[in-house]
Amino acid sequence: MALVFISHAHSDEAVARKVAGLLGDALGLSPADFFLSSQEGHGVAPAASIRASIVNELRNVPALVVVLTPKAAASAWVWLEAGNRLGCPDKTSPIFIVPAARFVPLLAPVADLRCLQLDNAGELHELVQAVGKNLGRKPLDFLDYKSALDELIQCSAQAYSLSAEKRARAVSWLKRHALGLALLAAGAGMLGYGSWLARVASSQNPTGASEREAATLQQFNDTLASTAAKYLVLKGRVTSSQGAVHGSTVMVSLTGEVKDPSACLEPNCTKKTTTTEGSFSIDLTKIQARSGDTVVLSVVTPGLPFFSKEFLVDVRAMEAGSAPLSIVLAAQPPQ
Repeated sequence: MALVFISHAHSDEAVARKVAGLLGDALGLSPADFFLSSQEGHGVAPAASIRASIVNELRNVPALVVVLTPKAAASAWVWLEAGNRLGCPDKTSPIFIVPAARFVPLLAPVADLRCLQLDNAGELHELVQAVGKNLGRKPLDFLDYKSALDELIQCSAQAYSLSAEKRARAVSWLKRHALGLALLAAGAGMLGYGSWLARVASSQNPTGASEREAATLQQFNDTLASTAAKYLVLKGRVTSSQGAVHGSTVMVSLTGEVKDPSACLEPNCTKKTTTTEGSFSIDLTKIQARSGDTVVLSVVTPGLPFFSKEFLVDVRAMEAGSAPLSIVLAAQPPQ
């Protein structure tokens, strides 16, 4: 059974390992004394229930350290682990650590608790003392763990420097808009080529040149739109306990749920009726949806309860052929 549970986002594994290294050197702990869910051999066993394994560890582990970063703060698992521990009055409170002072606001859900900072050597000594107290162990001499402390500070500084944050934001933006940028570049090239063809045709035959140029540009615009559309098609199936649901009106809107199909009008809302197999296919370009947008899917079926769900448009998943959306309606209307 582990002695120290280190809760962290998977992308923060490098820093979590350095935290384990510091505590191991300072308190004489071995790798087997730590529970890191992202670290092979020290996390959830293969085929084990993840939730059950985590709850079991949290119930028995003497110390919980939470590495709170922007990624961790957005992780339901990290808050599940911290919340589970806070709900155990007979256990020690979780010890929160953040990369630097500017990350302290991430602690807003538990703002009454103090956090320690990874860029502060003095506060890392406090971390060692706090975990040692939870374990009933006295820290070794500072020189025994100074190297590990310095490595943790350096690792955290590199991962969470302002320049690293800017790079991460830039990469994230490019990933979200990669398809749009590619389509834009392709469209610009196609339009440029179309304009050149129109000019050539105009020089050879000035009569009717403006009409041909307009038609050419329209053709390229249509081609560009159709190229984008194939990556922005939402497919799914509506079922109930009785099987496939035929005749449901499936609506997708950028402005919230829609309960009246007659109110679903483009370009704010688009709709389709399910087939005899309960399937539907909706072109999201009709509401000008883009990757990263949040849209609301609403389903209206005569004799069955209204269904509504919010989801994120993910072009990369659609492009990769993600599984169709499955919508299961209640068998009977609510009383």
